Amino acid sequence: PDPAAVKAAVKEFQDAIKASSKDAAGRLAAVQKVAVIRDPKVGAALLKLLGDRDPEVRAAVGRALGEQADGSKNDAKYRKPLVARLKKWDKDDPQALIGYLDGLVNLPHASTIDPLTAMIKKIMYRERAPERDVGIAACKALGAIRDKSAVAEIIGLLGMTNPRAGSGGPTISQQ
Repeated sequence: PDPAAVKAAVKEFQDAIKASSKDAAGRLAAVQKVAVIRDPKVGAALLKLLGDRDPEVRAAVGRALGEQADGSKNDAKYRKPLVARLKKWDKDDPQALIGYLDGLVNLPHASTIDPLTAMIKKIMYRERAPERDVGIAACKALGAIRDKSAVAEIIGLLGMTNPRAGSGGPTISQQ
């Protein structure tokens, strides 16, 4: 994109965020508007909003960071904060977690295999719908990695036995 247009878009985004500091809908609209511009300056502006108090805004930021993926070294700048958020998955809102995971689908990297696998193992058999949805999103992110280590983890996860079913209970692949 044109550097002047990017600069103007980032300025407009920052102004919109300031103007809507108490209005989550305004911040959400600003994120969605700027997300379509793939540029490191946009990514940097989005990263500043990753800690927003509203889970819907955080989810949109996670997805928008994934949209910034371009296969360059900048991808790691977007991936690492999303993975850091996953490590505290039980302290965040499921809606926000799904947004982070959706972003990671576009930022696949072998460094995310262990955190994704750990998260899936902890929540795979939770019965509440939001946690199941987070588990499904984590599986999608793991599947997007396309690395033999990720495939091995997925195969291992498919053979996990539901701890509630006891020894000899159905595995994930049998359910």
